Amino acid sequence: MLSTAIFDAVLLDINMPGIGGIEALRRIRAIAPRLPIIVLTVRDGEAEKVKALELGADDYVTKPFSTRELIARVRTAVRRVWAPIRVETAPIEIGEIRIDPAKREITRRGRAVHFTHKEFLVLHCLMSRAGRWCLTPSC
Repeated sequence: MLSTAIFDAVLLDINMPGIGGIEALRRIRAIAPRLPIIVLTVRDGEAEKVKALELGADDYVTKPFSTRELIARVRTAVRRVWAPIRVETAPIEIGEIRIDPAKREITRRGRAVHFTHKEFLVLHCLMSRAGRWCLTPSC
C-alpha cells in the first residue's frame, strides 16, 4: 500500500500475524524513511522497546493506552517528522552536483569535490536560487 498511497503516519502492532511487526517495521522504514511509525503493543520490556526504536519506530506505546494519549503521540510524531527542513541546511542536487550545506560537502557523480570557502558560498548561493531571475534572498 505504501507504494500506491500517501499516509501521514503508521500505527503498527508488533504482534501482528504474518511477517510480524518487527519485519514490517524494517520494510516500511526501507520504503518510507520519513514516515512516522508508532508501535503499539502489549510488550513492555525494555529490549522490545529498544529494538523497535533502533529499527526506526518514532514512538512506542504499550497497551492499554488512552485514545487521547495516542492521538497526542500521533500528532507529535507527524509534526516532528513532517516539519519543514530549513532551506539553508537542506541538501541541494542539480544534475550531477550535490551540495550539503550542513556538512559543507560538495559531490559530483558521488565523488567529493574540494572548494574553497568562498567558492562553496558562491555555489550554494547559485544552487539554492536555481531558476530564479534574481539572486538576492528577497526575490
